[in-house]
Amino acid sequence: MSDTKKAVEQEEISLKGRTILVVNTGWKEKRFTLQRLKKLGLRTVVLNREKNWADSYVDHWIIVDTGNHTASLQAVKSFISSHPEIVIGGVITFWEDDVLLAAKIVDRFHFVGISYNIAKNVRNKFLFRSFCEANHLPAPKHQLLKTDEDVKQIQSTLAFPVVIKPAYGACSEFVVRVDEPKDLPQYVQLVRQGVNASVDSSTTDGAASSLADGTDIFVEEYLDGDEVDIDILVQNGKIKFSSISDNFDKKKDIFFIDRGQAVPSSLPTETQESLLFMAEEVLEKLGIQNGCIHMEAMAMKKGPVPIEVNLRMGGDYVYSYTKDAWGVDLIEESVKIAFGIYISPMRLTKPKRYMIGWDIHPDRSGILVESSVDEDLLKRPYLRELDIHREIGDPILVPPQGHSYIGWVTVSGHNMLDAQDNLKTTLDAIHFSVVPLDPESSLGKTSRTSRLSEAVLNKELLLKKTHVERLKRVSFKDQRSLRVGLAYDLSAGAYPVYRMEDVHACHDALVAHGYAVVFLDFTVPGSAIMSLRRQDIDLVVNVSRSAKSQIAIASLCQLLDVPYTGPSQSTLTYCLDKMTMRKMLAFHNIPLPAWDYLRSADDILDEEFTYPVIMKSSQTNVPRGVDESALIFSEAELRQKASVLIAETHHAVVIEEFVQGDEYDVCIFGNRPDDYRVLPLARYRFQSKGDLRKAFFSNQSREPGKQSHIHVERPPKKLSTRLEALLSEIALDTYRLLECRGYGRVVLRIDAEGNPYVLEVNPSPALRKDSPFIEVAKLVGMSFSEVLEEVIWLALEEFRSSQR
Repeated sequence: MSDTKKAVEQEEISLKGRTILVVNTGWKEKRFTLQRLKKLGLRTVVLNREKNWADSYVDHWIIVDTGNHTASLQAVKSFISSHPEIVIGGVITFWEDDVLLAAKIVDRFHFVGISYNIAKNVRNKFLFRSFCEANHLPAPKHQLLKTDEDVKQIQSTLAFPVVIKPAYGACSEFVVRVDEPKDLPQYVQLVRQGVNASVDSSTTDGAASSLADGTDIFVEEYLDGDEVDIDILVQNGKIKFSSISDNFDKKKDIFFIDRGQAVPSSLPTETQESLLFMAEEVLEKLGIQNGCIHMEAMAMKKGPVPIEVNLRMGGDYVYSYTKDAWGVDLIEESVKIAFGIYISPMRLTKPKRYMIGWDIHPDRSGILVESSVDEDLLKRPYLRELDIHREIGDPILVPPQGHSYIGWVTVSGHNMLDAQDNLKTTLDAIHFSVVPLDPESSLGKTSRTSRLSEAVLNKELLLKKTHVERLKRVSFKDQRSLRVGLAYDLSAGAYPVYRMEDVHACHDALVAHGYAVVFLDFTVPGSAIMSLRRQDIDLVVNVSRSAKSQIAIASLCQLLDVPYTGPSQSTLTYCLDKMTMRKMLAFHNIPLPAWDYLRSADDILDEEFTYPVIMKSSQTNVPRGVDESALIFSEAELRQKASVLIAETHHAVVIEEFVQGDEYDVCIFGNRPDDYRVLPLARYRFQSKGDLRKAFFSNQSREPGKQSHIHVERPPKKLSTRLEALLSEIALDTYRLLECRGYGRVVLRIDAEGNPYVLEVNPSPALRKDSPFIEVAKLVGMSFSEVLEEVIWLALEEFRSSQR
């Protein structure tokens, strides 16, 4: 065995069993990064918002909002403290929007890498240009855009054409060239709208997510030259590897659509040498000692100009074409640098192959309806990589709506002309079709003065339309691919109070079945609303027990067109108003105990009650959350207690005759009469021994250890078929009349003569492991998680029906 081969094997072995901290998995397009880490024998600890598609490649998760750097640093610290057996040797990220967080982790835990003080001047493109000017490096003239006055000033002070771009952008998202001063205001407005929309709502591409770091935009003079990418490995301040790739056949339109890169560069040797000298000077002056760097630059007649310095490996096909052209594994070498493992300088002059990496772009925005490749394509020797990551039904956005692409491909050749011919043959074997969004049908007769005026609106319409189409195709089997928002409210206002452990039980049950779950804490409504808007949530599971929050969550989901579990806002509103609900049921001849209401203690009672009666507030979402003192034995007592309750709640009170007898729960699944399913009944028998205050569910009877006088039967023993059918029929009629959907529970009582009466309706029963609904579902073999999945499926069914 040669010494060279031994050295290579020794380097391979040195990575096995080591642990690397990876910040953010990224989208599925980045799966090759984690696949490679796994093949290298590394143990991976991943810092991410949630468990996701990468679970099979990850050894340990640290789940935290990576947008919150303080929380992320604390989460890493806690993980290290609680896992002393795991020694994290370094940190790495392949994701642009977490470059700053990775830098903070380097500083806090003394890893090898780039410090935050350096990263902040590089990540912000405007600050990077200012840095270049201050350090005598070439930079285009530039100006930050804050106000309309800035726009007017630029129109007269900068030479046109100019380029508008976000300070924290990635790829070419929201970058636009403006050729004439008169056009500047409308393009500035376009970029501002696009940047704000991408921060406030979900997008289909990773580029826009980087804007969470900031939304500043600036303008700079347009540079007309040869654009190149420079991929660099730097260790201990020395460049160990560098590769220049030409921006191959870049589309020269105003939106800078990236087509592809060709490597090695075809630029003259002296031009390439000047580019590398410039790159080395930039890294030295920035103080970058260790890392994998992806730099973008312009080769101008007057000399090279740096455009961007990305403090992570280049995206998409950069890894693939670098490995094929030069035999250099950027992922492996990046990890070695992060671990402080010495890598030898690689002075490579002759490539193994001539390579082209190419992004597969459509010509128009729309919905992907066809995607296929010829059968023999994968057998062609010059095809090195093919990654089609868009699926049928996905939205595809081209400028000005966005910068989507269908996938990417790398091809090789014996020389660059051969590689270009192979690329053409390859692209001819890849077939796709995009159906465009029709602005006329979507926007009606709205006046539009230019394609820019409708760009952002068309984008939102397209994303909404494709999201709906995707949800329409989700089967019961595949629904576990959904990203679910778990909405709850732990504030006062519900009885019994929903506990955080109940929320975590729902979360854990869903995650165990593969769902991605995001917490939506409506205890702090503003934060929950922003999270719902930003986190690309497919469906909301509404587990709040607060009447106010239940209605707010349903209303918000309806407004944002997001599917959600449980009833509509209107059903919740009139079910949670005991007066409105009883009026509706009485109108439709649903049997109710004799009842009336008082808006003030002096109101006239229309009913001649037989005492005792039960008094409840008219506004509550808890069917039986009443005190023992709610049982009243005389009109004088009624008016005295009504006065107190009305003053406390500022709502009317409902009075109904007390029905002595057994109480029944009828739990129901379904959205419409033809799919209603009644679960086994539950019966509650009260052993009151003459004390009627013990003969109904009160707050006191719900306290631990206070239920000994209540005998629960699930299912009821010796219940006649006739009575079971009658109770079920009344409950189903009630459920239908109140337009309940998904699931619900109707509470009834039977008097001494065998007459049934509806007491309450809960259109959104608690989803707790020990709740009455879950307990009866167990009788038909449904586990807690299966109930949750059934509720989710019924919410999807209702959403699909509403979109027809």
